[in-house]
Amino acid sequence: MCVSRKLLVCFPAVLLLIPAAPVAATGIEAQRVLFDRAERDLKRGKRKSYLRSSAALRDYPLYPWLAYRDMARRISRVPDDQVIAFLKRHDGTPVADRLRHRWLKHRARRGRWALFAQHYKHGPYITDKAMPCWHAKSLLRTKRLDEAAAAARELWLVAFSQPSECDEVFRWARREGVVDDMLVWRRILLVVQKRKMRLADHLARGLGADARKWYRRLKQARRRPLRTLKEIERQPVESPYMRDILSYSLLRAQRDERDNLARIAALWPAIRRRLADYPDWIHREERGFGLYAAWRLEPQIAYDHLSRLPPPVHTDESRFWTIRSALRIGNWHYVLHALALLDAAQKENPKWRYWRARALHGLGRRREAAAIWRALSRLRNYYGYLAADRIGAAYRFDSPPPAFSAGELAAFERLPAVRRAHEFFRLRRPFDARRELNYLLDGLDAPARMKLALLCRDWGWAAGTVQALAHDDFTGELMLRFPAPWRELVAAEARRAGVPEHWLYGIMRRESAFLPQVRSPVGALGLMQLMPRTARIVARKLRLRRPSRRRLLEPALNIRLGAAYLKHLHNLTGGRLVPALASYNAGYTRAKRWLATAPVHAPDVWVDTIPFDETRLYVRAVLFYMAVYQHKIEGRVTRLASLMPIH
Repeated sequence: MCVSRKLLVCFPAVLLLIPAAPVAATGIEAQRVLFDRAERDLKRGKRKSYLRSSAALRDYPLYPWLAYRDMARRISRVPDDQVIAFLKRHDGTPVADRLRHRWLKHRARRGRWALFAQHYKHGPYITDKAMPCWHAKSLLRTKRLDEAAAAARELWLVAFSQPSECDEVFRWARREGVVDDMLVWRRILLVVQKRKMRLADHLARGLGADARKWYRRLKQARRRPLRTLKEIERQPVESPYMRDILSYSLLRAQRDERDNLARIAALWPAIRRRLADYPDWIHREERGFGLYAAWRLEPQIAYDHLSRLPPPVHTDESRFWTIRSALRIGNWHYVLHALALLDAAQKENPKWRYWRARALHGLGRRREAAAIWRALSRLRNYYGYLAADRIGAAYRFDSPPPAFSAGELAAFERLPAVRRAHEFFRLRRPFDARRELNYLLDGLDAPARMKLALLCRDWGWAAGTVQALAHDDFTGELMLRFPAPWRELVAAEARRAGVPEHWLYGIMRRESAFLPQVRSPVGALGLMQLMPRTARIVARKLRLRRPSRRRLLEPALNIRLGAAYLKHLHNLTGGRLVPALASYNAGYTRAKRWLATAPVHAPDVWVDTIPFDETRLYVRAVLFYMAVYQHKIEGRVTRLASLMPIH
């Protein structure tokens, strides 16, 4: 993405209103005061006062934000050519995307479809669901029918109701056959899987008589999925509608019989026999059933179904879960067979090399295993450290960042986008700063990212450093990638809770990347990403006042409650760190079930076969981060192998 280096836009109509003698401002501090005043004036509708303040801010890094806010408030009166000039000048920045959204939304409501079609661009921070509908409508109104058809199909195939702005496009698509009965049926299947039956009934009213008959059968299968599967010999499987119903019945039956998947597994011989003429269907559904069995920790059922799939039918996910199921079973021959399914690039992944060595070692081929582990032990990552544990090698930490001259860093710091990000950080506006960084990083190569990381470190912006180095090119830059902000606070709360300081840093680094104000999509808050209900329970146990959501974003309280919660989970899991980390991410009830279901005693196997992708990645990452932070803080490291007992 291109990042413009030009900061200013000349608006003739605006400049005429700027007084000849602007408010004097000297130095960046004075400009910050004026910027704050100008923003407040805009919010209050005092445009003349804003213009007096902004006249002295034309060389200030955040001047484009003021210009954007001024234009956005007057969007109905700003000429299109001025907006287009602003968008061109600031292309690839947050202000351009925001102004484009506001401008096109206004023009769409006035039927300016040619303008909309010409300038529409979906930005990463635009979540208005009406905009894609208006885009499809603009393509339709400007006779770009092939593009309109593609947009209509994409908008149609969702499992929720689209806004009314899509109605005209959908009516046209149904009338012209762009959306036919089969596409309506495909959407119904999506909706039914989300249990939105009122929407499904509404969509079914638009089906032809024959398709409505199949919809009634689908609803019957929803109530009695296992019965539908048991009656496979009497089902008219020649119909694609019926095969979809059988697919849905398998999904429903898995949910209903999740604690007894053997009942469904017993039906598979009859299903294969009845649908022998439809091998693609059989392979797709068998793959899905095998994956579900793996997620439910039924490794033998999972391996039986996944291992019989022809190689072309496998996906990366099914290959990986074939290996994990073999690990859960504990059969090293199975593991080597499953690893053979990987393509050449995947076989070189440190994770699968580590497990190949484990399998070889388990089969008595110890020299081959040791050679793989020696090579892996040179890596600075989770599997490198596990491999080092296997052969007693030292962990690798030494990773000095590349050196740049002061002139190189100063030149980079003068880039407009860098200046904007830095200025927002100085103004304690982390979300605006992070947004600028996101746009900026899209256009940077590895050396430029490193310069940005070094600048963020010098500014004291830990979250910016982490964000700049969130790329595969920097997996070895451990000391820079793992900053340790709030040292005194973290050390104090670690002592108070009775947990090591590096445990808290490992969790914060993974949970929030040191963004104090971050809120997750599910509602977790702050550095330690605490759910409000959990935080209230912990606060009550500590005899603290009930925390508000706003207070949970304060580093001091968030770290205190997070440290106490981690200690509680550690005690609850019998002093075992790995189950405590899994509980921190996925909840104690799930972690307890994972320990009890299909138990394994090898901790590395247990971690790598956690059913939730997010939790599996989380536990591995935090264990690695903890080792890095212990080395950074204490100058020593506790072996991962000694941290990982699970029984």
